[in-house]
Amino acid sequence: RDLRPVHRLDYETSGVLVFARTTAAASALCAAFRKSTDGDAGDTRKTYVARVAGRLSGSGEWTAAITADAVARQKDGKPRYRAAEESEEGAKGARTRWEALESGDETSLLR
Repeated sequence: RDLRPVHRLDYETSGVLVFARTTAAASALCAAFRKSTDGDAGDTRKTYVARVAGRLSGSGEWTAAITADAVARQKDGKPRYRAAEESEEGAKGARTRWEALESGDETSLLR
C-alpha cells in the first residue's frame, strides 16, 4: 500500500510522523495541521503523556515564556527552545495544561 507522509509532530522533540492511506485523507489531515500551526486550532489537538518525578494529583496549568536557544542550536543545528523571562526579547508565552493519570511513591503519570 502507498502511504503518504502528512505531518511531522513536534519536529524539535519527537520526530513522530503522521501518514495517510488515501489522497483524500492526506488532504484533510494537511488542512487540519495547517490550521493548528497557523494559530487556529480547529479540530486538531496534540496530547502528550509523561512520567515525571514527584507525586502530583488533580490537574493544573503551568505558564512560562520560551525563546529560541541559539547556543543549543549551534550544537546540532536543530531549532531548540528554553525557558525565558517574559521581558526577554523574542520571548513568547507558553501554556501547558496537565492532568495526573496516576501517582506512585516517587513519580506521577501526567497527560
